[in-house]
Amino acid sequence: MQHARPDVFPCLALVIAVLLQVHANAAVLGGEVVVAGVRFGLVAGPGGRWHETQVEVAVRPAPDNATRFVSRVKVAIELGYEAPDRDGARLEFYRAEATAVAVERGRALFRFYLPPEIVERDRISGDLRYYHITPSAAGVEMPPDRRQSGPGLADPAALANFRSQVAARAGENDGVLLPHHRAPLAMRDSAPPGPTLLP
Repeated sequence: MQHARPDVFPCLALVIAVLLQVHANAAVLGGEVVVAGVRFGLVAGPGGRWHETQVEVAVRPAPDNATRFVSRVKVAIELGYEAPDRDGARLEFYRAEATAVAVERGRALFRFYLPPEIVERDRISGDLRYYHITPSAAGVEMPPDRRQSGPGLADPAALANFRSQVAARAGENDGVLLPHHRAPLAMRDSAPPGPTLLP
């Protein structure tokens, strides 16, 4: 009876590791995610009117993705606006993100909410001019696209300044802008169904 040589085991371990990595890569179902539209509005909810941002994305699996689904589709949103203040106006910045387990080819809605206290305090009535959305799929950010930014950020320098301000100041408001799955239960139940979001 022949016994395997000791030097065979490291080679076998390497082969197994490579196969596991290939399997892991195959499980990541990538694709393209494009911002198809952004809508704002006020919706009724616990405590009063909430400000809702709807981000519609168009999803298309990559050529090497044999399924109809793209895994871990994420929408990260940054918002900014001028709020009335006794000295004139002040700037407020918010950010949030939501990641879907997977999204089927086609379109999907991601929703985000500002609570009624903020809506009343800052007199938010509807559309916002300053926002930026970063979509990604399977951990890969999509390339920049004009549809990712609001009308007030058409100039690249304005967009760069806005994102710098968000990075510096939005931390003060972290947790205020809520993705759909963290909104009050009554609002989640009343809204049309969307993709299943990770906690």
